[in-house]
Amino acid sequence: MLEKVYEVIDAIERSNQIHHDRAIEKSFTFTAKMFTLIPIFLEIQSKKTVVS
Repeated sequence: MLEKVYEVIDAIERSNQIHHDRAIEKSFTFTAKMFTLIPIFLEIQSKKTVVS
């Protein structure tokens, strides 16, 4: 009986870890996207100032 409880707890912890890893992955890809967009955005801004 107690062994079954530990199995359930272990399964919950493992699924939480997977969700946690996915959350980190998502925030990391978001940050990476931001870093790739910033130079493009700055380039557009500098071109706008050159035009005006």
